[in-house]
Amino acid sequence: VEELVATLLPTAASALAVERLGARVRQTVRRLAPEAEVTAFASGGVLRCSAFGVAVPDVDIVVSCPTEVLASRLSGKRMDGRQVQKTALRALADRLNATGDFKFRRSAFAADEPKVTMLAVDGASAVPIDLAVNCSTPLRNAALITQCGRLDAHARALILLVRRWARDRGICHAAKGHLPPYCWTLLAVYFLQAGMEEGDAVLPPLRGLEAICREAPDGSAARAATPSRKTRSVGTLFRDFVAFYGGFDAKREAVSVRSGRRAAPSLRLPLHVVLREDGVASGVAPSIEDPFEPSRN
Repeated sequence: VEELVATLLPTAASALAVERLGARVRQTVRRLAPEAEVTAFASGGVLRCSAFGVAVPDVDIVVSCPTEVLASRLSGKRMDGRQVQKTALRALADRLNATGDFKFRRSAFAADEPKVTMLAVDGASAVPIDLAVNCSTPLRNAALITQCGRLDAHARALILLVRRWARDRGICHAAKGHLPPYCWTLLAVYFLQAGMEEGDAVLPPLRGLEAICREAPDGSAARAATPSRKTRSVGTLFRDFVAFYGGFDAKREAVSVRSGRRAAPSLRLPLHVVLREDGVASGVAPSIEDPFEPSRN
């Protein structure tokens, strides 16, 4: 486990590679909308092209630009935020594909936050990326991992291990109805708060994460803390993570990293009722509160 975790942690080389990817996208974006900002995020070390790597890339590139500015650059017509996201993504994907440095793989326009998956080609290798416009989830995910890494190095390692495990098992592809990687991050954080024995919590309740977003939006300024003396090994933490959620009652308990304690779902948090494979029976999906938007499940 320790050897695997070592390959997941970001390095100076992977950070530089992601920065260069962002710069390549930025060149194309600026021709379309000079006012736009481009930020690249990496969830751990950059994974080279593989089946699961393309399905759920480690690298997110987010283009941020006021909706009205993008609308005027794209068509000159009035469009709502979602229309602008989709139109901008189509235009950017076409332009990136035309450079020969990027290859289109698929789009996910029906998702809550539309995105396009592409391969950034570099010689004989390729890095899968998710491209999004005015999207908040990558920033929120980076803020969580940044803050947890500051508090305890094993916390960051467990988050990355859980995300990698979920991806390799093929259970974090949102388009197929799975929990997306951001939710797996929240599950790992909540376990480190509420899934330990009394007095042994690795992480405290997490509040004020918006300030972390403003301070280091890509996580580059974060310094990893050393593991707490009472923290178990990453392998042991992962084993206990699986056991904790194996007995988790999704009907009676919500995942809230803001409170960091076991409690029933807030009345403000909508329930997700899902149909079984037979299309008749139904069940309640886990209630996972977004700490940046507490009314969002």
